[in-house]
Amino acid sequence: MSDIIELLQWPAMAASLLAAWLVGSRMAARRLAGFWVFLFSNVLWCAGAGKTKPGP
Repeated sequence: MSDIIELLQWPAMAASLLAAWLVGSRMAARRLAGFWVFLFSNVLWCAGAGKTKPGP
């Protein structure tokens, strides 16, 4: 189960990068989409970090 949760971190990173690109756009529609993608990436980050063990 923890392997599945850890795999959520890669899509979360990709979504964060996409959102940063969208938010930096000059078009209002892309900025708005970037906001929602950032929210989605935060959900993925929280889901992926909820069950992992802290580092040494």
